[in-house]
Amino acid sequence: MEDFQRLREVQRGYDSVKVLLRYPAPGFKFPDGNPFPLKNLPGRRAIQGEAEPRETVRYVNKQTGEAAWNILKSTAIFDHEQKPYLVITVMQDITQLKELEQRKDMFISMASHELKTPVTSLLGFIQVLQKRFQQRDDEQSLQFLSIMDGQLKKLTKLINDLLDISKMQTGQLTYNEEYFDLNELVRETVCNLRAATRSHQLLLEDEVQAQVLGDKDRLGQVLINLITNAIKYSPQADKVMLSISIDAGEAVVRVHDFGIGIAEAHRQRIFERFYQVGDPLERTFPGLGIGLYISSEIIKRHGGKIWVESKRGDGSTFSFTVPLHDLHG
Repeated sequence: MEDFQRLREVQRGYDSVKVLLRYPAPGFKFPDGNPFPLKNLPGRRAIQGEAEPRETVRYVNKQTGEAAWNILKSTAIFDHEQKPYLVITVMQDITQLKELEQRKDMFISMASHELKTPVTSLLGFIQVLQKRFQQRDDEQSLQFLSIMDGQLKKLTKLINDLLDISKMQTGQLTYNEEYFDLNELVRETVCNLRAATRSHQLLLEDEVQAQVLGDKDRLGQVLINLITNAIKYSPQADKVMLSISIDAGEAVVRVHDFGIGIAEAHRQRIFERFYQVGDPLERTFPGLGIGLYISSEIIKRHGGKIWVESKRGDGSTFSFTVPLHDLHG
């Protein structure tokens, strides 16, 4: 029980901020089973200025294989010079809740797999019908089929997102790492979305060469989600602005909209799985609250972080970082 004894020692707290900064990680892992990096500890993030950071971690006893789940929440206490001298971390055991969630995840995974086959079949039949009605020059039927095709593609995306969540929870989501220029990926994504977006201009302002190591498709998935969300939640605006910069060895991508914004009470939780904002205005925009969760998990897997800056009624800026990699280093 050495690991759990050490966990109890950590629960009692650190003697000082300096001790927290040099103390090794207590064997925590992300929910998907990947090692938990020191820099992601909520206590350390609180020292850096993040307001009330929190993480869900899994702790495994190496001898018995028994797993415990905890939510870590930290708050920094500052002195009169605004320097942190104390960090309070609360650890909440959620093992039983996680066991219930795992059963739910298993059901979602099974249901998603079962749905995927008939939906794929329906999409295939729609393509066959579209060719036939094109030959007959039947514009009305083609219009109906186009609407059906669009709705089925939305359903396909939802099914794929649910499958991704299930794989993330079990550590089975695959990542194909390669070196690529993040700037090129952003430009390519913006170009593709411009062709499908009539309501907003997508403006890429600052660009820098940013060589990274990661899964290009998965990071593209994050970009698509953030940009489409920016369009969705700024119905009265006509543009979305993007930028890429470099800061402390990391590439920083920002997506800024001029929409409804996010109330302060929700900013810390919108990256949680299935989190739904209770604000009546935001309820007018349908969604299951899984896109930002998936994006957050992908960015964490790449060793980066994702956050939002927003003011109610004055737009939002979603940002994420990815570590830079030097091919010649």
